[in-house]
Amino acid sequence: MSFLLLLLEWKDFTKEQIISFQIVGGIMGTIGALLGGILGDYFAQHSYGRVGVAIFSVLSGIIFYGLFLFAETYSICIICYGLFHLTGGWCPGKSALVSLYHMISCVRYEDSAIWILHLAFISHYLTVFEPHVLT
Repeated sequence: MSFLLLLLEWKDFTKEQIISFQIVGGIMGTIGALLGGILGDYFAQHSYGRVGVAIFSVLSGIIFYGLFLFAETYSICIICYGLFHLTGGWCPGKSALVSLYHMISCVRYEDSAIWILHLAFISHYLTVFEPHVLT
């Protein structure tokens, strides 16, 4: 949240425009959660359907947030930010991998616990974005 406020101030947006980002993010995130649930339930009938919806959510979230970060005008920024909240929040990034991993029939519970712990450890360091992890 504070990163977003600093970024928007750095891009020279007015206070009213910054507030509109918060409103658009909240509304689109609410609609996106509902849409993601409906699509996940609909595609659950197919083999790997939920996983496909989750992977689409993660990839579209990455694309729209990247476009938002590098956009220079207010209209492009708010559209990409809204689309990020609409499509990118259907699932956490690691749940797509965990769902795919659990569809394999030979998985033991001990392996699942270790895999989930491994994903949580990696996602912690990727969200913190520490420079020494990336070098």
